[in-house]
Amino acid sequence: MWKQRSTQTPPALAVALTLLLTACGSSPDRQAAAQYGIYIIDGSDLVRMDGDPEWERQTWDRRASLEPDVKLAINDPLLSGGRNLSELRELILLERVAHVRNAVDVRTGARAEASGNRWMASHLQRFAVPITFGPDPDYPGLIRVRPREPLPPGLYSIMVGGGRAATLARFGVSWEAVNKQAYADRHCVDRYDAGPNTAFFGCGEEPIASAAGLSIGGLTTEQRDVAGIPTLVVAGRIANGTDVPRRIPPLRAKLVSGTGVEQSWNFQINRAYILPGETIDFSSTVQYPMENSENVVVSFSSPSAS
Repeated sequence: MWKQRSTQTPPALAVALTLLLTACGSSPDRQAAAQYGIYIIDGSDLVRMDGDPEWERQTWDRRASLEPDVKLAINDPLLSGGRNLSELRELILLERVAHVRNAVDVRTGARAEASGNRWMASHLQRFAVPITFGPDPDYPGLIRVRPREPLPPGLYSIMVGGGRAATLARFGVSWEAVNKQAYADRHCVDRYDAGPNTAFFGCGEEPIASAAGLSIGGLTTEQRDVAGIPTLVVAGRIANGTDVPRRIPPLRAKLVSGTGVEQSWNFQINRAYILPGETIDFSSTVQYPMENSENVVVSFSSPSAS
């Protein structure tokens, strides 16, 4: 669930932290600040939050019932080098952890009750928590992060960076006293899986079938003889440039001859949904294509097609 970053510290930051540790003592928590990671500021201590799953289980009690006015500190190479506030805002995400109700088959749209870990950071905007951040006054080289308002009881996740290299940590605010079922109902999502890609959408909601944000490219054609029938294979790719899953609209292929004559047909691919940032291949065939029809156009046939 969490990925541990390298513990090697940049020279300049190591010097600053060494001076700090000398001045403040050498408790294990303060020494930990010399390593990349995410920390809770607990009085005068730094409590490490990110680690491997086994470490998470062993140390969860210390992070499960924090105060609403939680203070966090981050030591990460992504945050060094004098990045401005707008860049930092894109690299740090604090959010309420969601509960996964269903796993959705991206090919058919079928839903089944999810299995495995069902408490997930969904990265949906509705669960994002506004934060303030800046240089930590007590720990040179670290970034201090605080929610703009006290956090209500619940389960939270903080992410630094993005993609597979992101550093993640989880904590609770009075979590042991929370009604878990009521919380799960309020923060319910469905999970869409496509191999290594995963995306989330609100429970009971259906991604729209829209061409907005989708693009078609890489078109190719191939002439074949199938059981004595001349057949044209049209292939290409669909890319989702949005940040949400989309239901893929029907497609329309059109052949255009040199004299302007057209032959067209509608088709659907073997995928109901395409995930954010995903690119998928498609192909379609037509028998007895008209002659001189190497010029092919494929578009979405929905009213919102662009």
